[in-house]
Amino acid sequence: AALELQKEAALTKVARAAAERDATLRDAGIRHGQELAAAARRADEAEVAADRANENAAKAARARSAADRDRENEAAEQRAAHERDLAIAQADASRLTGQLAAAEREARDARAEAEALAEDR
Repeated sequence: AALELQKEAALTKVARAAAERDATLRDAGIRHGQELAAAARRADEAEVAADRANENAAKAARARSAADRDRENEAAEQRAAHERDLAIAQADASRLTGQLAAAEREARDARAEAEALAEDR
């Protein structure tokens, strides 16, 4: 009977140890699952943040390109305006040179006529 009690106590002890081991393994599994889920959430959040950063970088690049195009267009418009102003100034100078030559001819003719009249007197 004592042997039977010892056997019963040993079996109870083994069953209790097995139950504790199972509970410990179950708790460890739950913790591991929670840690994996948290890591997956952090990975998803990091991916979303990376996508957002890529979108912002693309927007910034498009804005820089647009600003560069605007500056190039403005510079081209200014060059064209300066070229038009230069052409107008050159045409004005040419016209004035022609007028000056005509005035010099008229002055020479008038001087020659005045000299001829003076000689006639």
